[in-house]
Amino acid sequence: MSEQLSQELPSLSTPWVRALAWCCFAEAPLAASELPAAPPPLPLTSARQRWLQALDEKPQALLDWLDQRCRSPRLGLVFECLWHFFLDQDPETELIANNLPSRDGDRSVGELDILYRCHQRNTVVHLELAVKFYLDAGKPMVPGEAHSRWLGPDRHDRLDKKLARLREHQLPLPHSQWGKQVLADMGIEEWQTELVFAGRLFEAI
Repeated sequence: MSEQLSQELPSLSTPWVRALAWCCFAEAPLAASELPAAPPPLPLTSARQRWLQALDEKPQALLDWLDQRCRSPRLGLVFECLWHFFLDQDPETELIANNLPSRDGDRSVGELDILYRCHQRNTVVHLELAVKFYLDAGKPMVPGEAHSRWLGPDRHDRLDKKLARLREHQLPLPHSQWGKQVLADMGIEEWQTELVFAGRLFEAI
C-alpha cells in the first residue's frame, strides 16, 4: 500500500468508501515489469482525495450504485463494480461500457471488462481487471517458473496461470476478429489496453 493511501484510509469511516479507495488506488502486488500490460495512469491525486472525503460524508450515491448494480458478494464482481463507479464519477474519465461479451456465433469467446474514455489523453481504453490473493508455497510448482510458487484458495489457481490467461487471452481479446467486431459495432477503431492487477501476496511464516 502506498504511503498516500495508508494515510487516507484511516480518515474514511464508511466501509464501502474505504473499499473503493483500496480497489482503485492500492499498489499492485507485482512490479510493473512482471505484468503483461501497464496500469491506468489514474493516481490518488489531491482532487481524488477530496472526492473520497466528500463521498465518505455523503456515501448514498455509492451505496445506491452497489445496490442497483452489484447483487453478488463475489469479490471479483464487487471489485469490478467499484471500478465502474469510479470511472463513471471521475471527471477525467467516462465509463463507456463494461462486461461486453464477445461471441463466435453462439459460442462465447470472452468479454471485455471495461471500455472507458480518458479525457486527458483523448483516447478509448480497454481495461482488464483482476484481484487475486495468493499464498507462498515455498517453492515453484513448475521448475523455472517463479510465479508458480504463489497459490490461490483453489489448488488449480496459481499466479503463473493467471498471468498466462491475461497475457494470452484476456488482454489480446480486442485484437481478435470477434473483439474487433464488438468495438467496430460501437464505432471504436483505435484504443489502448491497460490492466489493474490488485490483491496481496502472503508469505508463510
